[in-house]
Amino acid sequence: MKILLINPSIRPDNPRKIFPMGLSYIATALHDAGYRCQIYDIDAHRFSDVEVKKYLTDNAFDVVAFGCIVTAYKWVRFGGTTMATTSNTSDARKSL
Repeated sequence: MKILLINPSIRPDNPRKIFPMGLSYIATALHDAGYRCQIYDIDAHRFSDVEVKKYLTDNAFDVVAFGCIVTAYKWVRFGGTTMATTSNTSDARKSL
């Protein structure tokens, strides 16, 4: 099973970048349980909407999860909409 954990950009104009500790704990637990897991850190790399859409379109995942607070809703909504319209993301429409 291929799992993607997304850390959305919470404060894109803030030069300070915060390590996604919670997602890292989850990724470690998934890895230890034998799952393939990646963290896509939009906040650290300041990926544009186009870059995020391309990444989600070019890669297929069985599970996609977002770690966020309410101020990151724009990214969560964008990611969910992108996955629902992407043919490479398995069963994405079922999750929305």
